[in-house]
Amino acid sequence: MSDGTRSRGTGCWGCLTVLLAFTVVVGVVISIAALIDPFDRMPSLDEVWADCQGTDAKCDLAHRFPGFWGYVAVNLAYAVIGAVLLVWLVLAVRELRRARPARFGGAADLDRYVRARGVLILVALGVAIVAVLPIVAAALR
Repeated sequence: MSDGTRSRGTGCWGCLTVLLAFTVVVGVVISIAALIDPFDRMPSLDEVWADCQGTDAKCDLAHRFPGFWGYVAVNLAYAVIGAVLLVWLVLAVRELRRARPARFGGAADLDRYVRARGVLILVALGVAIVAVLPIVAAALR
């Protein structure tokens, strides 16, 4: 067997591996979006992964559930924004706790404390807004 034959076979396996990895990632993204579902717009996991007895076109998720991919994008964006804000909140609390004892040390220390407190207030407001969004969406529906 020549080296050229081996490299072609390896390339084919590489393409298959990339395709399978992409499929797994899409499946995980769909499942996470259906589990999170803060706005109650996604079908359940059972409905998403249920067998479809129609033709291929009628079994597409976008056809069975209109707006499906938009809801997936919104749910994942909501989860990412919420997670980023929560991590930022923890960091803002940590900074405030470090700046608070030294706030009487001078103008620079007081300025650091005031900035840390302001950031904490803004981030906490952002977290509150993100937390209230599903409730507002349900009330407006």
